[in-house]
Amino acid sequence: MTVFANVEIAPGDSALGELVAPDTDSVYRVPFVLCSDSSVVLYAFVGDEGSGSAVESLRNSASVTSVRVVDHVASSRLVTIAVPLRPESPMEHLARSDVEIVEAVGTAEAWLFRVRAPARDSIRELAQRGGEERDVLRVGRVFEPTSGSERVEAALTPQQETTLRTALDCGYFRVPRETSLKELSEELAVSDSAVSQRLRRGTGALLSAEFGTANRDR
Repeated sequence: MTVFANVEIAPGDSALGELVAPDTDSVYRVPFVLCSDSSVVLYAFVGDEGSGSAVESLRNSASVTSVRVVDHVASSRLVTIAVPLRPESPMEHLARSDVEIVEAVGTAEAWLFRVRAPARDSIRELAQRGGEERDVLRVGRVFEPTSGSERVEAALTPQQETTLRTALDCGYFRVPRETSLKELSEELAVSDSAVSQRLRRGTGALLSAEFGTANRDR
């Protein structure tokens, strides 16, 4: 059974702690996180007011590998921040665990992560891996999805959710159909076959979650 958990990493993990100056009220809102073998990439929103100096400050930080502005959303800039994974650090324990980071919020006091795991055992293993650093990595509330949005998050991969939402917004499921696979593929910048696969697997995952059957084609 898919579960969610709140994980807190204190500024002692300096690779993250150095991103937010201790004497500021800065907040990083991170809707998407990617982890690789050597680094973690945060997709963070930075307010347009003073964003230029904030981005420049990040680029000058010794704890940041790269910074790139990828989009403007409302009054904010969406920025990618690549941070190296330091051996045996709490962030490395989180990145190497059997959980998926859903979103994060970073402040001078702590970094808070919402994570998704295939079972409670995965959360217990994460807590055990960080056991020697309980003052730096803490696992908080563990809960099962209850609301509609949480059930969607639990059932779908991020790519499937994005594809299904785009298809719904563009009228793909209306009768008569108002868009095609080709148009969706251009909108999402992926191939026709990738769109078709995500739609089929995403729809199957939602139906499996709704009717309580096993979904083996994720």
